[in-house]
Amino acid sequence: MTIKEAQELAEAWAHKHPEQDSYNHTTLNQLTADGSELIDGAAENNSELSQMLSNVMWKILLLANKGNIDLTSALIDNLERKNSHNRRSKETK
Repeated sequence: MTIKEAQELAEAWAHKHPEQDSYNHTTLNQLTADGSELIDGAAENNSELSQMLSNVMWKILLLANKGNIDLTSALIDNLERKNSHNRRSKETK
């Protein structure tokens, strides 16, 4: 599935379930608080980490759709900026 397809799926779901189409920071806060522990113990907690990451991704898709953001383009732009910054850093050394 592409990011665009995932955004379309999230958008269709949000239209069918408007009462559940809300963004809260709980999942993201939990990931930042517990994520490093889950990653360190990935073998034992892989299922929990997978569920947490997919919840965060779902919230990101809903938030991007609310902001009318094409995540594919945003990700490409972000990677290009990172690559450009990395090239400039190497050139100054």
